[in-house]
Amino acid sequence: MGLEQGAVPNGPSGERWGYLWLNERLVNWEMARQGMANRLAQAPNTQYDGYIQQAQQRAIQEALGIWRRAEDPAVRIRTIRPLSVGGIGRDLNAETVELLGLSAEEVDLSGYQLWDAARQAYTFGAVTLVGGQQLVLHSGCGSPVPERLYWCQNVAVWDARGDVAFLVDATGQTIDFFVLGN
Repeated sequence: MGLEQGAVPNGPSGERWGYLWLNERLVNWEMARQGMANRLAQAPNTQYDGYIQQAQQRAIQEALGIWRRAEDPAVRIRTIRPLSVGGIGRDLNAETVELLGLSAEEVDLSGYQLWDAARQAYTFGAVTLVGGQQLVLHSGCGSPVPERLYWCQNVAVWDARGDVAFLVDATGQTIDFFVLGN
């Protein structure tokens, strides 16, 4: 087993960045292919990115691992409206995630979480949705009302160049996901 470091060996929080090899097989690729991980390319460490991205696309198409949606979801991620790259100094309330209720019955979202690719999480409080009802989550701050919630982040959450949102229920089951960019 070996770790092949990228051009930049450590991330901003001190985490190790690189490619893990085991018996001449790229573990990063294997994990992406089996739906056990989400590809997160960090320039300039992108030498195997196309290869890993193809593996992830196959896992998504085959609904493997983290890419397996709930079979009959009561709520879906309708769309994400990211800010442009960076998002600092911009109106973060223009960056939104829209959820759509699909069930004829009221669905309690208490304990549900919305994650981005870097695993930043928003946890829903006592919120309910019914079929056809829309709920908008803003990245910025504000006063919540039943159909609008606020994450109160300091910078943009969603990367328009490539990101993924996961909606998981209180037990951790993936209910839905939404892929941005490539």
